Amino acid sequence: MISTRDHGNGPAVLLLHAFPCDGSMWEQQVFRLSKEGFRVVAPDLPGFADSPLLADPPDLDRVAEGLIELTDDLEISHFHLGGLSLGGYLAMALLRLAPERIDSLMLIDTKGTTDPEAALANRLTVAERVVAENSTEFLVPAMMPGLIGETSRTSRPDVVTRTEQWIRAAAPTTVAWYQRAMASRPDSLVDLANFSKPAAVIYGDEDLLLSPYAEQVAMADALPNGNLDQVVAAGHLSAVEQPANVSEKMVEFLRGVCGS
Repeated sequence: MISTRDHGNGPAVLLLHAFPCDGSMWEQQVFRLSKEGFRVVAPDLPGFADSPLLADPPDLDRVAEGLIELTDDLEISHFHLGGLSLGGYLAMALLRLAPERIDSLMLIDTKGTTDPEAALANRLTVAERVVAENSTEFLVPAMMPGLIGETSRTSRPDVVTRTEQWIRAAAPTTVAWYQRAMASRPDSLVDLANFSKPAAVIYGDEDLLLSPYAEQVAMADALPNGNLDQVVAAGHLSAVEQPANVSEKMVEFLRGVCGS
């Protein structure tokens, strides 16, 4: 059973979190969007927080299938969809699985292409090491420079502390499962090209991890009805680093989609 936050009333918005966070990373967006008249669902993906890890072999499509089951359980037939990083990969998996249920799309600090060879090899190395050491501690110094931007690292100690806590809280088996699943994900630019409904590509201007500017342009160009929007002074976890700014961009986009 996937644990989730479900707040507000109105058009449904499904928000999918980044690796290795959990659904609490969206707390400020959940608060703002629910105040603006939306029903916001922010699950903990399988393996994170209180959601048990899947027994299936690593595959993001299996997670996407579970998310469709979650929306069925919540009696949500269609929804606006947002995903950051890993959440963006899952949003694109949902585009392949059930495009008819998605009313609009927000891709945040993610990318539509597969990993280059070096990044793919690194994912598999990380998967092996966390299992061998039964610890994620080595990932703290390894991941932090990529997860949050320079501005946050130097001036937002609360963001630094919270992000380090997410890394340490992630179970080694969960980290290994998702690293292998992300390594095997397909290119999704064709799927984006087939999605004609409104879409927003949002990215932090200090994001140097896996979603640099060229990748954002590629997604925005692939989407028939997509636009590109930058979050200033934010890295890969822009929704955590600049929550008010990202919340405002999401509200503006969804108002435009819903005509309110």
